[in-house]
Amino acid sequence: MPLLALAAAAVWRAQDGARTRAEDALLGRARTLALAVDREFDRAEALLDGLAASSALIRGDLDAVEGEMRAASARFGDATLSLVAADGQMALMTAWAPGERRAGVRAPDAALRVLTSGHAEITNLFRGTMTGAPTVAVGVPIFGHPDGAGRSAVAATLGLSLPQARLAAALEAQRVPDAPGWIGTVVDRAGAIVARTQGGDGIVGQPMRSEMRSRLAAVPEGVLHGTTTREGVPAVVAFAHGSRSGYAYVMTTPEAEFEAPLRAALARILGPGTLVAATGIALAILLARLTVAAFQRLTRLVLGGATLGPTGLREADELAAAFSAALEERARSERHRSLIVAELNHRVKNVLATVQSLVAQTLRGPGSADPARFAADINGRLRALARTHDLLTAASWEAADLDAVARTALAPWLTGDGTGRRVDLSCDLETGRAGRLSPAQAQALSLALNELATNAAKHGALSAPGGQVALACREEPSGGVALEWIESGGPPVAGAPTQRGFGTRLLEQALPHDLGAGAAVKLHFEPAGLRATVRFLPGVTSGR
Repeated sequence: MPLLALAAAAVWRAQDGARTRAEDALLGRARTLALAVDREFDRAEALLDGLAASSALIRGDLDAVEGEMRAASARFGDATLSLVAADGQMALMTAWAPGERRAGVRAPDAALRVLTSGHAEITNLFRGTMTGAPTVAVGVPIFGHPDGAGRSAVAATLGLSLPQARLAAALEAQRVPDAPGWIGTVVDRAGAIVARTQGGDGIVGQPMRSEMRSRLAAVPEGVLHGTTTREGVPAVVAFAHGSRSGYAYVMTTPEAEFEAPLRAALARILGPGTLVAATGIALAILLARLTVAAFQRLTRLVLGGATLGPTGLREADELAAAFSAALEERARSERHRSLIVAELNHRVKNVLATVQSLVAQTLRGPGSADPARFAADINGRLRALARTHDLLTAASWEAADLDAVARTALAPWLTGDGTGRRVDLSCDLETGRAGRLSPAQAQALSLALNELATNAAKHGALSAPGGQVALACREEPSGGVALEWIESGGPPVAGAPTQRGFGTRLLEQALPHDLGAGAAVKLHFEPAGLRATVRFLPGVTSGR
């Protein structure tokens, strides 16, 4: 009897392990839903942060800001963007007619909360006031100039309304099986259903069932048994909460499909037990001894990682294979985690080194004695670095597109509406490879273009009403890329400066090094305006 009890316990442990693996797989799908849909909120916030850094917004040019907002709306699937002033009134909205200004329109409560808190916010599902369609909004604060104590008050907010259909499309893209009982669901923080892969059109905006809502609110993630779908199908539910939105992401599978592999595994394990009962006590004792020996060897495998050959028992061999796979997976996970930590440490050090260099070089500049000018200079450079960081993060820190890098760096000087543009950007390259930059090249070029545009706005072509800047990119026969920055219509240039400031040192010394072997930068201080030429080989860096 003790031997049979030991065998029964081993069977129980095997079944429990199979159930745990099935639950982990289902929970993994719920986490994938959370990452996929929350990524839409991250993209919306990144777009709003880019608009918040607009020079037109800083100087209060609402016509230019409206152009930038409409261009951004077009790039984001015609989503509605809005600008709320510090007094809580709507200043601009892309849903209005071009050039339309409405007085006395109070902003939604979510925008007022952003004004008060100074923090970005993702709303729960609501009905749009203009369209009446279900919508989720993302809002970010815009800070004014710092006061004497270095504090900045919220001067306005930018908001973007994400149509529910866009979130539903992100959910559908996860390919949840189109079969009864298989359902992917997105639920906002108030418990309202935002999207559902089956029957979602009829229940969007309705509250989740109260018993499910209370169980989801109790813990960050988990697996629930003994539930049913709205259609009455017995089901197993896995859920996870989005780290960015706080929404609940639910993955439902039919209970019959979840239990089928477990029943099959149990049947495989219990088969020899039935044979033992029919054959007799002698064979049962022999099998029990073999089982004990096999599980002792399995214990040594788990505790010491020793190599385990065939045990003579199919079930034990299957468990051994599962244990070996689990140990190998754990080892791989540890190695992967170590690589991720090392890569993160490397990137953080690079970012800190870049920021430290920016601060040090700005302190050496001619305006370092003026706190306001120093703050403006360093904030502009850090914003350029942050915009490029967002671009690289969206590309998983792999190759970045040259045109996207240029547009990100020059975003404050591009209106995108074709009427008031101050910088004419032309970066259409014939081959895709020529326009793919390494992360180090993307950061270096972004800072350089920001310095060129900032200097042009202070002293060059962009400081005059009729001034223009042309930036052209072309592919050279050698496989490299040449960028040419040409200013015109600004104040006459007396010649090369007698003292080299931060921007000049960055362009002439740091930029060629960071762009990699063979890179060259030439600055021509011509009477009509500055002309700068940058040549480099995409994808080749200095190894930083």
